[in-house]
Amino acid sequence: VCARSHGHPPGARSRAMMSARRANSAAAACDMAAGIEQKPGPDKPRRLGGVDNRCIRPGGRVSVGEWTAVSLDGERRAVHDTWTGSPHPFNKLMDRGTCPAARSCGVEVWRAGCCHLTNRKPGDYWVGSFSGRGITPTKYVEVDDYAVHYFHTGPTTLPDVVPDLSRGRLFFYVHGAGSNGHFGHKLLDGLSAAHSPLAFDFPGHGRSSGTESLKSVAAYTDFSYAVWKTLGLRPVVVIGHSMGGAVAMDLALRHPDMIEGLALTCTAAKFNVPEEILSTWESVMKGRQGQPFTNLSCSPKTPKDVVREGWMEQIKTDPRVRYFDLAACREVDLTARLGEIVVPTLILAGEDDQTTPVAQAETLRAGILGAELAVIPAAGHWLPLEQAPAACRAIIDFFV
Repeated sequence: VCARSHGHPPGARSRAMMSARRANSAAAACDMAAGIEQKPGPDKPRRLGGVDNRCIRPGGRVSVGEWTAVSLDGERRAVHDTWTGSPHPFNKLMDRGTCPAARSCGVEVWRAGCCHLTNRKPGDYWVGSFSGRGITPTKYVEVDDYAVHYFHTGPTTLPDVVPDLSRGRLFFYVHGAGSNGHFGHKLLDGLSAAHSPLAFDFPGHGRSSGTESLKSVAAYTDFSYAVWKTLGLRPVVVIGHSMGGAVAMDLALRHPDMIEGLALTCTAAKFNVPEEILSTWESVMKGRQGQPFTNLSCSPKTPKDVVREGWMEQIKTDPRVRYFDLAACREVDLTARLGEIVVPTLILAGEDDQTTPVAQAETLRAGILGAELAVIPAAGHWLPLEQAPAACRAIIDFFV
């Protein structure tokens, strides 16, 4: 369940003007927007369609003015005991409930829009799924004179305090060329129930400072290592997507003290970046043409709203940065060094990926001792957005 606080509590005049009918309508609108229905009993809970399923980990805490959510179980359904809906003024704290599906849920949940949940009787369940865009907590840290924007899950902390990342495995998501850390938000959500996922924006990407690409995979590798050192993290499993996968392999080769394992996602030891792709982005960078909003990075089976979400993430980074990132990808070749990677390695490939096809994933599996390959159906190059639940299952099965 999620809602956005409207930021200001209503005064006496607002409450006087709010009729019971209007309050009930607002409650119903909140529920429709969140994709929720009340369903008695736990026998046949069902997921509601039309929304993006995400979760905040059990034990997470949210507050007024932020996106908020209840925890989801492993089936990605929100199933919370003894809760039902009733009208109430804005910014009213819900009663705490218990989640029978997720152990020791303990999430304090807020609803806006004149409704909140109150205890009623055992057997009343709320079953729903929700669109959680914006709920991932973020912070900044200074690394090499850049203000680095990063994402985590669970309770947030004071600005200069690193959040608690002690739960389970520490997963470190590294994004691809011209992208940003939030591109992996569905992976972070899916892994957050029992683990500590983290992602960040490279300089010049997303909301980190800087206006230029670092212009080489080696430079991005060293910067990733600097982020890890600055935050004082324990060894991590790097989830590297596309260019981030090359960074992950380079980290394992040059900074092995950082690495506990690799989840190489839609990546390659040597990328095939056609000249026409570089020419297109050079023209975009110079203002000679618009950005090519195609669906070529996705499976033909991927819904249009997911393709749209992917591009909404991509346009957070300047086309100039994307162009030089792609040029950096074109120059990297780690093929001869794959045999030197000795950490546990999972390779994730999208069945319909045209950018880094399954054949390139097979090359990685053949070159890295003990590596395993999982080919995800109905996924292209944007697998982290297209098929995050399947990717998370594969990652958890391999590393846990």
